[in-house]
Amino acid sequence: MSSGKAEFKRKRKAGLKDLPQPQRRIAEQLVDLAVAAVEAGVTPAVRALVDQDMPTAFAFLGEHLDPTRPTPRVEANAMTAYCFRNGPLEDIHAGVTPLDQRRMKALMIDSSRKADAWLRIRDLALEHAPDAWWAWVNAYNYCYCKRWAVK
Repeated sequence: MSSGKAEFKRKRKAGLKDLPQPQRRIAEQLVDLAVAAVEAGVTPAVRALVDQDMPTAFAFLGEHLDPTRPTPRVEANAMTAYCFRNGPLEDIHAGVTPLDQRRMKALMIDSSRKADAWLRIRDLALEHAPDAWWAWVNAYNYCYCKRWAVK
């Protein structure tokens, strides 16, 4: 690791020292994941997931973060909400935008971009930050899918 990346990690992690466990461990893993994402040359959608979406969910849930590996169905629900439900589909559902061929194409492109980001960051996270990844999946599931079926 270059000295610039090491210094970046040191500074980011120094700001986490006052967090209680497991939040500190998860936050430290999130820093590792951000560095791994940059080193892997990920897309802007992947960077947004790591730099914005994950920290926002973690801050919202605070001490209630759960790094336990969820069932495949819980992860599928969270992925569905992130990739499909919480995007242009929401405007169609709310009646703001009609569904025509142009919107359908935009919906599929956006969903595919988000699914690509989800799968890429999942691979990186399971290698560099598994607790942060499972906490993210559980947090997203809690925020958006808690009333969905899990069987």
